[in-house]
Amino acid sequence: MFELSSALSGETGQCFHIGGRWVSPSGIRRTPVASPSTEMELLPVPLGDTRDVDRAVAAARTAFDHGPWPRMSAPERAAHLRWPADEVRRRLRLAARLWTAQVGAPVAFAEGLVQAGGSRFDHFAELAGSYAFHDRRPTFRGHARVIREPVGVAALFAPWNATFSILAYKIPAALAADCAVVVKSPPEGPLDTLVVAECAAAAELPPGVVNVITADREESRALAASPERGQDQLHRERADGPLAAVGHPVAPGPTGASRTGKRTR
Repeated sequence: MFELSSALSGETGQCFHIGGRWVSPSGIRRTPVASPSTEMELLPVPLGDTRDVDRAVAAARTAFDHGPWPRMSAPERAAHLRWPADEVRRRLRLAARLWTAQVGAPVAFAEGLVQAGGSRFDHFAELAGSYAFHDRRPTFRGHARVIREPVGVAALFAPWNATFSILAYKIPAALAADCAVVVKSPPEGPLDTLVVAECAAAAELPPGVVNVITADREESRALAASPERGQDQLHRERADGPLAAVGHPVAPGPTGASRTGKRTR
């Protein structure tokens, strides 16, 4: 029998990751993580409130405005992204077991699908070092200089049914685009997200670059409404030069439940 409490560190199961530290939630609300096979409670975990949303957004905003992450060169940022990739690979078996324990994914399916987690961090690390964030394009009147800028704080919502796999795309993509992130993990299956935060902490990413809280729909709505963030948007383009077109940012990603998605748009 897989015991969640013994597989996780005390911080991972009982705290949030904000500003580079494991911190206690602001309130006292808790929610049970239940086994889908027995319906028995596996572990009670804290639920954040809007104060935790504000703390996480403020930490990400500070990291973006004053921290080293968006000021690193592309090769430096690429090298830093390879460190959490190594930490993710060390925890792949744990991620698979958590997926099965929380939402009932078949063991073989979970073990097969999580293997791509570290590779996705590697992919975006490579992309961060080679992508043309500054581009010069010809026009009929000369040229246009297109600059892709990070939106700042990206709000990332993880659906409950495939949390780890979705975050293995979202987090490294946002970091590769120079963003700082606030990840809102789902109360139905929050532990995968907190393990990813553990990877970011072990990889010594700059404080505030990756922030993780567990919260419900109202807090998702507050996070989506925050004026300090770009919801699942990683960069915007601005162009200099005659008749230069301005591109659109990356479209918002899925949030999980349809009702949650409607309320956070």
